[in-house]
Amino acid sequence: MNNAIEKVVEILRERGYRVTAPRISVLAELLRVKQPQTISDLAQKVDADEASVYRTVRVLEEEGFVESIRLPQRSTTYAFADSHHHHLVCNKCERVVHIPCNEHGLKTPRHPDFKEVCSHEVMFYGRCKSCA
Repeated sequence: MNNAIEKVVEILRERGYRVTAPRISVLAELLRVKQPQTISDLAQKVDADEASVYRTVRVLEEEGFVESIRLPQRSTTYAFADSHHHHLVCNKCERVVHIPCNEHGLKTPRHPDFKEVCSHEVMFYGRCKSCA
């Protein structure tokens, strides 16, 4: 196992989760691929059915190891969440690239109906060089 997988496995065990072969293979696949994957994509690449992959992804997302990325013309996709960043999505081929988040340059919004802002999500859309 690589270091990232070992670290996630250790944290999951500490938090009381069972670390099963499907969980390890889904995590390994998300670390291996460059583009976000749908549940169906992942199920085809690992030795698990879609229901098992879905449950695994949900646990990993709840624990902060996986992020969901909603693309306009596809099902929700998932990627390993290694740091906070934003996404730039090609409107034609739906290629996704990560854009570093400069949190220091953001002004946290305030609203009288909210006590605090816990997180944010930003998506940028355009055309990649291949599709332009």
